[in-house]
Amino acid sequence: MIRNMVKLTLVAGLGIGTSVYGCAKATETGAAKTDAGTGTGGTTDAGTGTTGTPDSTGTTGTPDSTGTTTGTPDSTGTTTGTPDSTGTTTGTPDSTGTTTGSDDGTGTTTGDDGGGGTTTGVVDNCKDTEKYSKSTGHIVKLFAPNAAEDYKCDSNGDKTVDKADGSLNDFLVGPLISGFIKVNDTLKESVDKGTLNFLLDLHCYEAGKDGTNIRTDLLVGKDKDKQVDPTCSDLDGKTMCEYYVDPKSYDNQGKALLSVPNSTVTAGHLSGGPGDFSFSFPISDGLAIALEVKEGRFEADVSGSVAATNGRICGKVSKQQLLDGLKAACDSPTAPSFCGTVKPLLGTLGGLIKCDGDVCTVVLGYDAVPTKGLKDAPQ
Repeated sequence: MIRNMVKLTLVAGLGIGTSVYGCAKATETGAAKTDAGTGTGGTTDAGTGTTGTPDSTGTTGTPDSTGTTTGTPDSTGTTTGTPDSTGTTTGTPDSTGTTTGSDDGTGTTTGDDGGGGTTTGVVDNCKDTEKYSKSTGHIVKLFAPNAAEDYKCDSNGDKTVDKADGSLNDFLVGPLISGFIKVNDTLKESVDKGTLNFLLDLHCYEAGKDGTNIRTDLLVGKDKDKQVDPTCSDLDGKTMCEYYVDPKSYDNQGKALLSVPNSTVTAGHLSGGPGDFSFSFPISDGLAIALEVKEGRFEADVSGSVAATNGRICGKVSKQQLLDGLKAACDSPTAPSFCGTVKPLLGTLGGLIKCDGDVCTVVLGYDAVPTKGLKDAPQ
């Protein structure tokens, strides 16, 4: 039986697990901007100095070693608060002057950057502070498309959708390997049995309306036999069930590990990303390979609170990760039955998977139905 598990951190290599499905924290890419100064916030004047009684360097208040001050900042963007040796901003500055707290409008994110001055993603403009939104869906169909016309997701980010967006799909569900590994059969069985429960949570999405600044969270639910009502089934698309969320869907600060901020809904179509995350890809009963997805995207047609059709999760993955994962699985004491046939071919599979060097592309399709709501699973 397949079990759900959420990765707590981004995967540096490839993980193999028995009965494992999950996801890890998404990092939005390409959206952050930085300003030219070293400080943030504050109202700037047109001059180079501030009010008050200046000291020898022309600044007010009690200057530090560089003469930066409290009070109204000048055009260099220095602000109130306790300055450090570089004259940085409010809050608790780090050694480079990048501050914690609110974004200054230039794309610097909230949270502590760990003292290195680099941010941890883009600003999340969704102001919903509730753990679970009112727009949640349960994924009742999950599959790997096997034809380019069904990919419907720009995995490689070239602004077109074509065969190049599913090079790994060609391998996983193509004629070469499908005789041994039944990926789509495994996915369907796991979803139908309730041992693979993915939950979609759209914060700041108002049912049935277009919008921006939507935070898309993908969560993992408990197995069906551990759910709020184990007898409830929504596979008919009409019944609505309530779901317990596995606590491993969140980091130790209570934030969803797989979360894409600033998604949009336009004309009923959800689009989120690109962002980086890890996803445990099930390829047979009892075996899932943790793939590190780069520049991943979420797409779907959404309605209500929240139904999704034509859903897609796509992005770039490493060919070597897949091959290493298959090898480790076949070398383990609990090797899947297909290894008897596949293992002798592992040395040549790399040449048979047609990718752009080590960079492969992958697409997963999904549909979701609305839920009655999500809640924390009992400990």
